[in-house]
Amino acid sequence: MYKSYFEISTVKSYERRKNTDSYWHSKSEDFLYSASILWDNLEKGGSWDVYKMLMGLVFELLFKAICVQKETKFDYGHDLRKLAEFAQVELSEEEKDILDILTEYIIWDAKYPVPKKPSKLQKHWQKQHKCLNDVYSEADNLALATYNHKLDWGYLHPFWLRLSESYQFN
Repeated sequence: MYKSYFEISTVKSYERRKNTDSYWHSKSEDFLYSASILWDNLEKGGSWDVYKMLMGLVFELLFKAICVQKETKFDYGHDLRKLAEFAQVELSEEEKDILDILTEYIIWDAKYPVPKKPSKLQKHWQKQHKCLNDVYSEADNLALATYNHKLDWGYLHPFWLRLSESYQFN
């Protein structure tokens, strides 16, 4: 059976987009711009959860762009820690934990009220409590903590800029 020009053209376009790092990087920048707009409008009713999902996608697409550029095989999933490993970018444990939190926003927390299993919710909340709060006082099994702003634009944007240095513009 013969393939139509449209079918051949579609396959070629698919392969070109899949294997061209600049397509992936451009999508990362698109989501970065969208996240910045949401961030700037949070007080006007913008969605904090959707902002975090978009920031997660920003990192996902950056890591995939780096992998495509390096011709490194990678998992097409959303696990940001794993994608960072494929992309061979250096991260601190704190940064890996932040990526774990953003992964959950991509997978479910910005889209659904609960994950598929209660244990996922508990793990997510524990990781957020550990990573996103700085304890300033402890007494008798009570810890007083304050939010450390590690999911805010002022932290995540410079983090993305640093990691994007691993991407070589052609």
